[in-house]
Amino acid sequence: MSIISKIKNLLGMEEEDKDLVTLLIEGSIEKAKQQFSSRTDLVDKCLKQWNASEHKVMDQQSKKLIKGEIVENWKLPIAYQRKIVGMAVAFLYGEPIKLKQDSKDTDDAFALLESLRKDMRMAAKDQECAKIQMSETEVAKLFVAYRDVDADPEDTSVYNSMKCIILAKSKGDIVHYQFDHYGVLKAVGREYKIKSNKRDIDHFDVYTAETYFFCEKINGNWVTRTEDNLIGKIPIVLKQQDESESQVVEEVIERREFLTSDRANANQRSGDPILVLEGEPVSLPGAKEVGKVIVLKQGSKASYLVPQMSVDMVKDEKEDLKEIISYITDTPDLSMDKMTSMGLTSGKAIEMAFLGPTLKAKSKRGYESEMIDREINIIKAFMTKVIDKSSKMAEQVKKLKVSVEFGSPLPDNAEDFITTLVDAVGGKPIMSQKTAVELNPLVKDADAENLQLQNESISAIED
Repeated sequence: MSIISKIKNLLGMEEEDKDLVTLLIEGSIEKAKQQFSSRTDLVDKCLKQWNASEHKVMDQQSKKLIKGEIVENWKLPIAYQRKIVGMAVAFLYGEPIKLKQDSKDTDDAFALLESLRKDMRMAAKDQECAKIQMSETEVAKLFVAYRDVDADPEDTSVYNSMKCIILAKSKGDIVHYQFDHYGVLKAVGREYKIKSNKRDIDHFDVYTAETYFFCEKINGNWVTRTEDNLIGKIPIVLKQQDESESQVVEEVIERREFLTSDRANANQRSGDPILVLEGEPVSLPGAKEVGKVIVLKQGSKASYLVPQMSVDMVKDEKEDLKEIISYITDTPDLSMDKMTSMGLTSGKAIEMAFLGPTLKAKSKRGYESEMIDREINIIKAFMTKVIDKSSKMAEQVKKLKVSVEFGSPLPDNAEDFITTLVDAVGGKPIMSQKTAVELNPLVKDADAENLQLQNESISAIED
């Protein structure tokens, strides 16, 4: 039996999957890619919108002839896309998510889970992934086993940690994916290049629940190396959305950019008043002369030609376009003038002022929670199959249940909430001094502070 047949039998895949395995083992990588789906065209389009230097306003002719003179056009792209995405990310992951242990007798497993996430800097990666997902429509997290400085130096086959690698087109990766008829992820391919000896080496890695296929192009031929998947799950979380966060207002942004550029061109060419002389001048002032005076012969006249342009109409349209972009995308205007005019004085007022972006972030939490849940399941598989293979850990991980709590970047509305509680109990105290000390952010050691307060209270009584 050939090695291909053995792998097919071992994996127990459907017939179409066996074809994929055959193509990968044989090195027919280009044909193997055809069995995957990808959204390269959509991602490329979104990246062009994301990169201000590639906006349509930059395609204007850079020079224009006017009466024999060469005049350069102003091309002023406006990076609204970055503002829209930045705000959306801040309201979704600006405050890192918190994991909550919903099971009993699973403390060790939960502690290891949180430790691994902290080591992988997942709070920062959540923000980075959200930014890429909202701007490119696609991003993936690849989880791999890792040996850190605490790993056993005597046994290099043992891994004691994990790493998370972000895959995205902007990072040099093309993600290929395969779903079954039920929407279950069956395989993920990663196409990328690695520079070696000043040459780019093509790679195509495929991850399934049973096997990893690492394909490398050597001297024009593809060579495939296989590796058993120890965790029994595809170690990738693939996150996608139908369109970029700014797609719905791209035409509005484009119009705003052309208006701004056209206004700059008009100001450059005719924005300054032009001196008109009727008759013959006797003398004209120098360019740097203070207190400039023009001397004219008798009967001559001097006046300024000031361009009469529809400045207000252009200004009104620009402001209208700006409001449309902010309103449609729920992107708050945080300019100083806007914040001052709103007169926000309480936590509740701040919450209502930013209700739009808050609701937008909450609408994304369902999908994000699903992806985080898949991510946690992958980490749990690494915990029991790679990092800690003990029966105790396996038992705890099996029972471990975790939920996700999203935060908010807005200030806590504690003052209004406490006032409501005080009113509800008729003005009676609702917090002990000990609890107040523990919640005080200026106190580093709450126990020591409470002891000091007790000693001071006793001294005051004795005095």
